[in-house]
Amino acid sequence: MSNSYIYPVQNLFKTLTCLTILFIPWSTAIAANKKAEAQKAAKEDAPYIYNAEGKRNPFQVPKGIGLRPEERVPKKGEIAKPVRIREYLEQFQLDSLKLVAILFHIEGQQAAAMVRDPEGKGHMIHVGQYIGVNEGRISDISDGTVTIVEPTPALIKKERTITLRLHKKDEK
Repeated sequence: MSNSYIYPVQNLFKTLTCLTILFIPWSTAIAANKKAEAQKAAKEDAPYIYNAEGKRNPFQVPKGIGLRPEERVPKKGEIAKPVRIREYLEQFQLDSLKLVAILFHIEGQQAAAMVRDPEGKGHMIHVGQYIGVNEGRISDISDGTVTIVEPTPALIKKERTITLRLHKKDEK
């Protein structure tokens, strides 16, 4: 055999080896892709079955959470408060509210007053209504003043009285 015949065969063998090395990862990737698609199709066809064993009921409130105020036992020395919905004006400090008008008895109606909140909105208030962040309650509306009584901590056992005065035009 001559040298001229061996070299092309060796080159052909090297080329086939390189192609085989390059083709193996590509073919395994294709096979893995097909296998993943088959598993995904099998999962989509199977119905989902929920197993509730060892899981909490999502429609029940966990114990100790979300007790209503009337269900909660007051602590020692604490006064049980009646359950009520907070009013809009209970989100403001009393010093941020401005008394702008007083309306006296009008045909069987109780006296009323008008206050302006920090946002500039006007609100009608009446005796007995709650106002301010410290659960203040309007006790009296008289000529130029609104008297508010706020409870204090149980240790002091006194009430605090705050008076809102009507501002005159020349006052700011």
